[in-house]
Amino acid sequence: MGFWREGWLIDLSPTAIALLFVLLELQAGRKEPQTVSPERKDEYHLSRDTWTRATNELKGHGLLTVGHTSQDGGEYVYNRMRNTYWIDLDRLNAPAEPADEDSEEHDG
Repeated sequence: MGFWREGWLIDLSPTAIALLFVLLELQAGRKEPQTVSPERKDEYHLSRDTWTRATNELKGHGLLTVGHTSQDGGEYVYNRMRNTYWIDLDRLNAPAEPADEDSEEHDG
C-alpha cells in the first residue's frame, strides 16, 4: 500500500490518518463513493471537529473527494443531502507531497 511506501505516514496528521483508515474500510473495494450514516460515524468515535479537520486535510492532499447525494428518509421523513466520500487510491499510491496550505490542518 502506498500509504507506507510513499511517505503518507509522515506527511499526514494523526487525525487525517485516522479518517483515511475509516474511509478505506468503508470504501473496501466498492466502485462508487459511499455515505456514512450518523450511527456508523459514532462507531468510529471521531468528533465532528476531527472529522472536519481530517476531511479538509485529505482533500488538500488530493486523497479525498467529497460529493453529495440525496438520502430518501422514507414516507414520513424529509429527504436530506448526505456527503459521499471517495479515497483516490491512485493518489494514495503516488508520492506524498505537501498539501495546499489553505486546506491543510495538522494537529498542533
